[in-house]
Amino acid sequence: MQGGKSPIHERSPQEKETQGTDVHSLEKYSSSQKSMIWFLIQLFLCLLQQSMTMPSDPRKSKLFRDGMCNPVLDSQASLQLRLEDFGTEAFAAKFPELTEAIHISAENLFTFLQRAEVKARRAKQGEGLVRSTKPWVRKRRRNSTPTEQLNSDRESEFAEQERRQAKKAMMDDGSYKASSSNTE
Repeated sequence: MQGGKSPIHERSPQEKETQGTDVHSLEKYSSSQKSMIWFLIQLFLCLLQQSMTMPSDPRKSKLFRDGMCNPVLDSQASLQLRLEDFGTEAFAAKFPELTEAIHISAENLFTFLQRAEVKARRAKQGEGLVRSTKPWVRKRRRNSTPTEQLNSDRESEFAEQERRQAKKAMMDDGSYKASSSNTE
């Protein structure tokens, strides 16, 4: 791929009639199968952005956008994706219901690639959901704990307990006698 040109597979009329699924008719697949399909599409778009090409017949390759990034409209052009193109045969065997090829028209592929490029540009420029400041940079000052205030009933109760403890301590201290070694 050179000069911003992206090749895609051109379907023959027989391929159109006998095999494949249009990207808009995915209702028959489960949500996990749809996720796998969209993952494969996104992976392919990433490969296109990194100037990597899918193995295909060069005689059938078509451009879906020109060097100025404008769409090249060709009703016969489409991208054909198969699970085997992205994984091993053993991996593809785990998903036997995904054996059909997925065909994406040149117009849809152009739209997908445009969206991916816009998202990549925004992420590179730090726009969108990217935070400009780190959330932990400035912390809010914690309010001080208010001093505990006793009501009058509890205050008199605590005062009585303190008097009893002081009296008991005096009685215990009064029975203390110094040892004979200290009196020499």
